[in-house]
Amino acid sequence: MSEKVIQNPVAKETPGVDIKIFKHHVSTRIMHLLVAVGFIVCGITGILLFAGLPIPRDITALAHCIMGVVFIGAPVVYIVVSWKSFARFMDTCTHYDKDDLGWITAPMGGYLDPYLFRGKPEHYVPPQDKYNTGQKLAGLCLILGGVGLAITGFLMWANTGDGIFGLIRVDMGPGMTWFIWTLHFIACVLMLLVFAVHFFLGAIYPVTNVEFGTMFGNGIADYAYTKKKHGKWLEEMELVEEHEVADDASAK
Repeated sequence: MSEKVIQNPVAKETPGVDIKIFKHHVSTRIMHLLVAVGFIVCGITGILLFAGLPIPRDITALAHCIMGVVFIGAPVVYIVVSWKSFARFMDTCTHYDKDDLGWITAPMGGYLDPYLFRGKPEHYVPPQDKYNTGQKLAGLCLILGGVGLAITGFLMWANTGDGIFGLIRVDMGPGMTWFIWTLHFIACVLMLLVFAVHFFLGAIYPVTNVEFGTMFGNGIADYAYTKKKHGKWLEEMELVEEHEVADDASAK
């Protein structure tokens, strides 16, 4: 049997050929993992601090700040190390056409069909790029929200006690302090909402949870799923490797 590994121009189904779609490079997967861990820890510690629960506040606050550095630092390093990948991602996330409008009016890529149109034919969803319209919008929201959290978080940390490990100190008046804390809180709430939807669709929702294994596994996407959900991207792919492998039957 012939095995093909596809990485970005034309993936065609051929009898006896196993097509593998390479979607995420290892640098992307590592960055995504660090961002996810950092955000989850920051979310938990932030909620604990905001709720005023009887916890060791100094340790919790320090953990919140350090993981905030991980949350922001990981994508910054990724941008420097993998600029071309990041540039392609931004190009995809900022490009919208009639297919994106069709995704929204589907409605929402057909995700709402089982809930709002149960028992009725599925809506037609136009072919999508490597990231569908919802993923592109979520990506932009997370980037903008991350920048907001980074700026306000830095000012909050530098304005507390001895500042950032005694090296950086920013003095702000009560009014400015309240304003920065309020912005940080609003950004956190919005980011948590986007993250909740992103996590549900990527890891829990039966139709799309294969995305979780692709991002946190070997980066290989399921061909049938890619054909159905990201057909536009599939048509732009190129063959990067082809070799013969033993059939399961002969391997035995």
